[in-house]
Amino acid sequence: RDLVRSRGLGDVYKRQVSQVINGMRDDELEAIFIYRYLDGLSMEEIAERMHYDSRTILRKHKIGLDKLSLVVTQCHCMSP
Repeated sequence: RDLVRSRGLGDVYKRQVSQVINGMRDDELEAIFIYRYLDGLSMEEIAERMHYDSRTILRKHKIGLDKLSLVVTQCHCMSP
């Protein structure tokens, strides 16, 4: 079952989210964000799938959020 589609989110949304995630340029963080935001897995499920402790996934997820925050801030600074 496609959780993103079941929430009423279309292909355009999925493409945009995928582009942002792929822009992280970190395979491990990208996997965590894909599992979480496109596949709809819980942090515990992600940890199990990636063979990590759930606290490690939470820590890496925070690092990814911080990284995305910088990217978004830079994009807004560059816009006219």
